[in-house]
Amino acid sequence: MKERLDFERDQDDVFATADKTGVVIGTHHGWTVAISREQAIDYATAYARNPAGAHANSGFFVENGKIILTHGSGKITLSAQEADALAALIGATYLDR
Repeated sequence: MKERLDFERDQDDVFATADKTGVVIGTHHGWTVAISREQAIDYATAYARNPAGAHANSGFFVENGKIILTHGSGKITLSAQEADALAALIGATYLDR
C-alpha cells in the first residue's frame, strides 16, 4: 500500500510517498529524493528521540529555526508541521505508529 502526503507552499508544493521499498520526497517541478525504508526508519526514530537532530550529514536537524532533512545530496527545508507529518507517515507505514 502506498501512502502520500502533500504540503502546499507558496512557491512549490512538496509531496512525500511511502511504500514497501521506501520514501520519495519531491516537488511538483521535478526535484525528488528517494530514501530506503531502513534509512527512513532510522531518520524518523532519531527525530522522535531528538527533534533538534544530531548533525547535518543525514536525517532531520535544525538550522536557523527551520528543520532540514538531508539524505545523500538531497536537502529540503521543512516546517515543524511538515517534519512531524513526514515522521508520522514513516512511523505509520513501517512501525505501526
